[in-house]
Amino acid sequence: MGRVRNEHVTPEIVYKKLKSILTGKWSDERVVKTVLSWGLSKVTKENLEWAIRENVDLITLAFNHYHLGNPMIKPLFKLVLKVYWNPIEEYLTDVNKIYAVIVKNKPDCKEILDTPEGRDYLNRLVDAAYNYLYELAWGEE
Repeated sequence: MGRVRNEHVTPEIVYKKLKSILTGKWSDERVVKTVLSWGLSKVTKENLEWAIRENVDLITLAFNHYHLGNPMIKPLFKLVLKVYWNPIEEYLTDVNKIYAVIVKNKPDCKEILDTPEGRDYLNRLVDAAYNYLYELAWGEE
């Protein structure tokens, strides 16, 4: 998922990437960092500032952008979540790990995240991501 760079991400592109995760020999850490990096690919300093100021849910925006609710994608994404839940959970229960991935991939966002508002937003975002992904993976249909 880390190399998808074009502006228009199609369900077919996402499907192929999720399938490659499931059929390839990916380490747990590579999967988690790839999924996080992909989700962060559209985050800029400016839109992070906007999201914090307006209290915008970046999780929903990422899910929509990557078509994760699409009937072709959702079952495969759920399977990725279930197969890799332990390492995903390890990251989502440690906001500092998420912070480290963000500032590595988006160093210009560090200044924003190092503010009280930025830390509060990141804590809420990671908590919401955990709840949403857990429910998606393990909740009832």
